[in-house]
Amino acid sequence: MRNTQEHGANMASRLVRPALQQSRLQVRSYNGSTSSKPAKDGCHIVDMRSDTVTKPTAAMRQAMASAEVGDDVMGEDPTVNELQRRCSALFGTEDSLLVPSGTMGNLISVISHCQGRFQEAILGDVSHMFLYEVGSIGQFAGVQCSLAPNQPDGTILVEDIRKRVRPTDDDHQPWTKLICLENTHNKCGGKVLPLNYMAEVKKLAMEFNVKVHLDGARLFNAASALEVPVSNIVQHVDSVSVCFSKGLACPVGSILAGTKDFIYIPPGAKRLAAGIMASPSNKVVVVDVPGVQTNLFMMEITKSGLTPDELCQRMSEVTDAERDKLGYSVSALMLPFSEMGIRLVTHNDITDEDVDRTISKFQYVLAELSQ
Repeated sequence: MRNTQEHGANMASRLVRPALQQSRLQVRSYNGSTSSKPAKDGCHIVDMRSDTVTKPTAAMRQAMASAEVGDDVMGEDPTVNELQRRCSALFGTEDSLLVPSGTMGNLISVISHCQGRFQEAILGDVSHMFLYEVGSIGQFAGVQCSLAPNQPDGTILVEDIRKRVRPTDDDHQPWTKLICLENTHNKCGGKVLPLNYMAEVKKLAMEFNVKVHLDGARLFNAASALEVPVSNIVQHVDSVSVCFSKGLACPVGSILAGTKDFIYIPPGAKRLAAGIMASPSNKVVVVDVPGVQTNLFMMEITKSGLTPDELCQRMSEVTDAERDKLGYSVSALMLPFSEMGIRLVTHNDITDEDVDRTISKFQYVLAELSQ
């Protein structure tokens, strides 16, 4: 894996433009318009568009300011070396590599596992690697994607994977070299893949001599929900990428590891989802509260004529009547995520008070829109 570091660095400049494009796409709504307007002066903002909006803590800023640095290309940056060593210990892997982004981490994994041409990777049809990583697998790795349907819980049926594994005795077909999973699963609302399921997939992969890569952008959230060490999850895969810019409230960076720590995961998502559905006059949205497993969930609009953009816009605004009723001003920022769906994400910068006030605002707005 260490041999991929120089290759990854050389590739960085070619990924800059797609990465910037990706970041712009992810803060826009389903139909391409911006998801909300800036809040008015004096209004408290609760930003639930993504956990990537987190700011570094005071301790993290101090650590960055005082970090000992060196030449990473020469392997002489003691801070990077220690970070990679600690991550390897946490994940139970032999080695790890610091990379600028999760997209690059996933791409490097595909390149490493799929050496040469005429090869194929099996991915979920609503996986982040397929939907939101600017086609980098095909563009840079030259690897074909075989899509299998993701189930609502984020899994891919083992039988669906099995029937997509290519025969090795047909010269006309590409070779299946890699199975890619996602945990927690973004598009499926932060769902956590069960450990027994991951063990099943790994068993299938070993049967066909293919590798398993895990897009673990929010892996620590999954470990928290399962109440297991991270290494208990990673043991079922051959490689994993984890984003520091999400659960760790870090401004940038991801780690790529070949095959643990406690991360604070705010418990606000489940309470927020339950509070939304507790609105007595709600005829506008529905949330699968029992299905909320981590810090991310989806909300579906059920009211005819109302769009995700319109509800997000209303939740970002504050009316005089609302301010008088609630006694405070809250602008709640969310991300339209599908034709009738909205994604909400809690994170380190959202407090218990933020959740309480957002629930109150939701109940007020849902009552207003239900009339």
